[in-house]
Amino acid sequence: MDTLITGFLSLPNIVIYAIFGAIGGVLGALIGAGFSKAFKKEKLSRIITIICVVLAIQLPNHIIPQLKKDAAPSQVMNELKQQRLFSVIFRLHPEAEHDLKRKMTEIINNSPSDQVFYKAQAASAEIVAKYLNKHMVSASDEMNFKKIQREAKVMASFQNKPQLCVSFYLGNPQLSKDDITPEFLAEESSLKADLIESSINNPSLPPKAASIDDVINIIAQSYQKNGYDLQRLAKIDQVANLPPAEGCKIAIEFSKALASMGQKKQASYVFKNLLYLSSQQQ
Repeated sequence: MDTLITGFLSLPNIVIYAIFGAIGGVLGALIGAGFSKAFKKEKLSRIITIICVVLAIQLPNHIIPQLKKDAAPSQVMNELKQQRLFSVIFRLHPEAEHDLKRKMTEIINNSPSDQVFYKAQAASAEIVAKYLNKHMVSASDEMNFKKIQREAKVMASFQNKPQLCVSFYLGNPQLSKDDITPEFLAEESSLKADLIESSINNPSLPPKAASIDDVINIIAQSYQKNGYDLQRLAKIDQVANLPPAEGCKIAIEFSKALASMGQKKQASYVFKNLLYLSSQQQ
């Protein structure tokens, strides 16, 4: 049914009005014929037909806006399914598609029009993060290292937008339309889809969990190699509560320290243990 409605709404307006007018004409003729026969007045049939056509032509003005609103969630989901990242997530986790459609329906029906884009973006990002986190621990070392390098590059590009920089580091980027280019979206989506698929096609089994001290020692060595202040490393768990400019600087240094590790396996080892330690604290 959603497909039929979407297809109907994609027709030019003049065609939609013509269809409603034709339907009104047919119904009017049938109703008019019945009244004409009952009251034995031939003109009555023509009058009723004209009235029905006029009323039918006015119906789209009232029906189409509601139809478009009702069809919007399905249209959004169809567009998302054309993107490789969401097609991978929905294929591996069918429940994610149902969950996201429910959220999109609620957003579209209950949010002010100027807030729909931002709330829809947040809902889709939340779904992606949820299922990405499920796969990162078993993703290949190569793909995890690419993700680390990508994040360091993106955060460095956001250093003049410290609030955005911090939100990106924390995993809930507050992106505006101006911040999102087609190239940015393509790179982000492609990398995440590759990472998820690598956990299925080329998994790297999670290493034995390290202690926080072991992980910090490895990161500290990278800090020293890059000439970063170790005192700022001590604030890495406070990024969300620091002034944005300071938090951004600390987050960028941390990301670059991970990205500059000489071995992919070592960087992935640290990254996976950070995920594990973070989950233990929640």
